[in-house]
Amino acid sequence: MNNTLYEKLEQLSESKQIHMILQVWNVILRKCRALKYLRKNVEKRKQQIIDTDLLYVLFTSGSTGIPKGVSITHRGVIDCMDWFVETFGICHFDSLGSQAPFYFDASVPDIFLNLKAGSTLYLIPKELFAQPVRLLDFLRRKQINTIIWVPSALIAISKLKAFRSVDLTGILK
Repeated sequence: MNNTLYEKLEQLSESKQIHMILQVWNVILRKCRALKYLRKNVEKRKQQIIDTDLLYVLFTSGSTGIPKGVSITHRGVIDCMDWFVETFGICHFDSLGSQAPFYFDASVPDIFLNLKAGSTLYLIPKELFAQPVRLLDFLRRKQINTIIWVPSALIAISKLKAFRSVDLTGILK
């Protein structure tokens, strides 16, 4: 590799080499101090957060048709993810296939369950949902063994007999 730091240093006089090394060292020290400052502030902020603090607001019209915002707390999501992990035995060996866009509340388990369990999240391309055999093949190829989908999505795939075309036995839990 041409023009590496070492090659540049070799071309300089000894005093200029020392000067350049000190400049690089100062940059490294500034970055380390900045990281230490950030870590200290993150830790300080983490000490102030409590589990009943607001995580996000879910905007919905619900069954009434009247728009409203629902406050979702850290504790609510943590409890829900704990339930998912305990009930379905989700762990770091699992791979989850997400169908929900991130602006939709159904994506909450897709996102936070993976953070909780250390599992892998695959975002399934939306065009595959119009092609059930390709969708199931995607699940097979990516070894996706966990899906949190509405029953109507699975019924549609089943009615189109797509399960007959793709062998998913290798990814079953």
